[in-house]
Amino acid sequence: MNWKLLISFILLIVGGLVILFSATQANSGQYEIFSKQIIWTILGIFSFIAVYSLPSRTIAFFTPILYGTILLTLVGVLIFPASVGGTHRWLSMGDMRFQPSELAKLSVILMLSYFLSKRDRLLSRLSEAFYLSPIALIPMILIFFEPDLGTALIIIPPVLALFYWGGLTGLQIILIMVPAVAIVSVWHRWFLVIYLILIAGLLFLSKADLFDSLLIVGITALVGIFSPLLWTHLEDYQKQRIFTTLNPGEDPLGAGYQIIQSRVAIGSGGLFGKGYLHGSQKNLSFLPEQHTDFIFSVLSEEFGFMGAVIFFTLYTFLLIQFINIALKMRNRFASCAILGISVMLLTQVTINVCMTLGILPVVGLPLPLVSYGGSSLVATIFSIGLIFSFQRKEKWLQNGS
Repeated sequence: MNWKLLISFILLIVGGLVILFSATQANSGQYEIFSKQIIWTILGIFSFIAVYSLPSRTIAFFTPILYGTILLTLVGVLIFPASVGGTHRWLSMGDMRFQPSELAKLSVILMLSYFLSKRDRLLSRLSEAFYLSPIALIPMILIFFEPDLGTALIIIPPVLALFYWGGLTGLQIILIMVPAVAIVSVWHRWFLVIYLILIAGLLFLSKADLFDSLLIVGITALVGIFSPLLWTHLEDYQKQRIFTTLNPGEDPLGAGYQIIQSRVAIGSGGLFGKGYLHGSQKNLSFLPEQHTDFIFSVLSEEFGFMGAVIFFTLYTFLLIQFINIALKMRNRFASCAILGISVMLLTQVTINVCMTLGILPVVGLPLPLVSYGGSSLVATIFSIGLIFSFQRKEKWLQNGS
C-alpha cells in the first residue's frame, strides 16, 4: 500500500466534508445535505475496498459488462427520467437519485483501455483511432441529450490522452481536435480560409496517407455543416452561460450573477481567508450553488489563497503519483486505465476552478471529492480505488519476480 498516496486521498475526502459543512451553513437543509454526503462517502469507501481486492484480469473481464450496463442506464435515463431542474440526468432509487453519466466517464476509459490492451501493436493511423471512437461517442451523445453538456465534453480529454498513450503522435492528436474548430468557422466566415490552410499544413506535416486525410476533411465538413443544428439544440441556459463567460457584467443580476459573486468571494479571501465558517458571501447565500459547482469559492473565501494552494498541492501530488504508477505498469490495460482516470480528474478539477473564476462557461461539473453529489463522489472514490488495486497487483508481481 502506498501510504503517502492513501493519506493524501483521505485528506482530500475529509477536507471536502469540512468545506461542505461550512458551505451548507446558511442552508435550511444543512444537516440533511451533510448527512447524505456522509452516507455517500461510506458507500464510496465500501466500493474502494471491494475493487481494491480484485485482480486486474477480473476488472478487464467485467469491463465490457460494465460498459454495456451503463449504456442501458443512460438510455433508461432518457426513457424513464427523474427530472431535476429541467434536466433528466438521474435514475431514482427510493429517496436517493443516481446519475449514470458519472460512471459513464469511467466506463468509457476502461472500455477503451480494454481494446487498446488487446491490440498486438500500437496505434499508428488516424483511421485506427476513428474505429475506436464510437466507444466514447455513443455515451457522449446519450449524455448530451439529457442534457448534460459538461459531462459529455469531459470525456474527450481522457480519450485523446489514451489515443496518444496508445501510439498516436502529438500532431495526430491535434489533427483529431481540428474538426472541433470548424464550429467557430460557422459564425466567423473569415476564419474559414485560415482554417483550411491550417488543415492542409497539419496533414502535410503529419505525413497522413490519402485515406486519413480524406477522413479528417470529411469529419470537418460534417461538423461544419451540423454545428448550427448543435447550437439550436442547446438549452437557452447553456447558450446564456457561454455569452455570460465572455461578459458577465452584461447581466449582473441574472446569468452573470453567480460568476460575479464567485469572483468576489475568491478575491475577498485574501492570503489566509476569513476563517472557517466566517465567509460573508457564503453566509449571506449570495451563491445559490455554493455547496456544489461553486464550492471552490467557499474554500477560497474562508481559507484564502494558502488554503487553495494546499488543496491544489494534494490534487497535484495525487495526479503525479497516478501518472508515475501508469508509467511503471507492465499491464497495458491497467496502465491505460490509470492514465485515463488521471486525465479525467485533472480535467474536472481544472474546468471547475476555471468555471468559478469565470474563465470557462458554467457547465455543472463538481469539484472531485469536495462538491456535494453522491454519484460523483462514489464514482471518483471507486475510480481511485481501481488505481490502488492496479498498483497492489503490480507490486505483487514485482515481489514475485
